[in-house]
Amino acid sequence: MVACPGVKGRVFLSGTTGRDPETDLCPPSMGEQTLMCWDRIKESLEKVGTSCKNIVQRITYVTDMDEWFSHGLLFQTRWMTKNCPELLDDEPGSALIGVNRLALREMKVEIMVVAVIPE
Repeated sequence: MVACPGVKGRVFLSGTTGRDPETDLCPPSMGEQTLMCWDRIKESLEKVGTSCKNIVQRITYVTDMDEWFSHGLLFQTRWMTKNCPELLDDEPGSALIGVNRLALREMKVEIMVVAVIPE
């Protein structure tokens, strides 16, 4: 989480991965990693007084587009349906970017978001 001087009312979360903070391991599937990313995003946003419904931008980095569309996207949609349907109804500006690899070889997805903090 990053606070930027001069930028009030926004929070920038970058580098949210599916690595379990307790075990320091990544689940084997992109879908499981996607769920873990969203759980961590939700927790981080709530700590600073906002929520997933206030996300205004999302960038998702994946190591395999085919796996994302057959597996990761399904898990993301299920998570959003349960936890924040507003993200499905009014999708924020977003990008999906395929990369060769992420920081650790076992990482398959990384999600970056910008959210507003309501006054």
